[in-house]
Amino acid sequence: MRLGPRALTSLLAVSGPVTVPGLDEPLDVSNAFEFFTRDQYDDAFTGNDARIDFLGRVVERVVRTLTATSLTDPRAFGTAFSDAIAAGDVAVWSADADEQAVLAAVRLSGGAAPADDGDTLFVTQHNLLPNKIDSWSRRHVTYDVDVDDTTGTIAGTVSVALTNDAPASAPEYLVGTGSTGLRVGMMRELITIYSPHELSNFRIDGEPVEVLLQEELGRHAYQVRVEVARGEQATITADVAGSVALPYRLTMPVIPAVNFDTATVTIDDRDPIEWTLDRTRTVTP
Repeated sequence: MRLGPRALTSLLAVSGPVTVPGLDEPLDVSNAFEFFTRDQYDDAFTGNDARIDFLGRVVERVVRTLTATSLTDPRAFGTAFSDAIAAGDVAVWSADADEQAVLAAVRLSGGAAPADDGDTLFVTQHNLLPNKIDSWSRRHVTYDVDVDDTTGTIAGTVSVALTNDAPASAPEYLVGTGSTGLRVGMMRELITIYSPHELSNFRIDGEPVEVLLQEELGRHAYQVRVEVARGEQATITADVAGSVALPYRLTMPVIPAVNFDTATVTIDDRDPIEWTLDRTRTVTP
């Protein structure tokens, strides 16, 4: 089982506030997510080991409080976890194939959306540095395509804008770059764009860039390495060409992250669609 920070926050909706020695105020649904994703990375700890030890005590106290709580209404538990499940922050795996099929049907398997004859687009990100700077990264995906309603061929562009919002006050052990020679606070990320289509002419801020193409999850996976200084943004852009079954349908699956992706989708010069990808989104124009 995997429980992300939104799921841990949901536990507090069931158990109620939890008092942890060393915290100025109890953890509850109003402040827990911020603590798990950012506040634990402030300068209150002398180093990373001290932070990890304290975080372990926090999680232990949350779980202990929950197990001592009487759950008289299972529906309340489901309601509390609904947003975390939709966000992909809860994942469960079973060795039993039938059980795993049920988990997938209720979106608890943590697996990628199945590839089908529609259009799909999603982006993942891997930190290539020994730090926690991803807590302050933000992605905006722009997808602008034209669809031939006779042949199903599509053409357009996709871009991923990556912003580095790491604060200047973040301690070096959280935003340092090790022995890479990069400035403290710099991001070095591996961005992977998943699409069933041919993406070409990749560039970062207008300059050509090398791309590694692999096949994953029934789709093309285009990998681009990008560096972003603190307080700045870099944009990866590529041309898109391919074909889909008609009527056209686009799905953008949710990708669990501290900060949800946002997206602007324009199909056939219609009014742009603005999404926060806090859950899987689908559109059929």
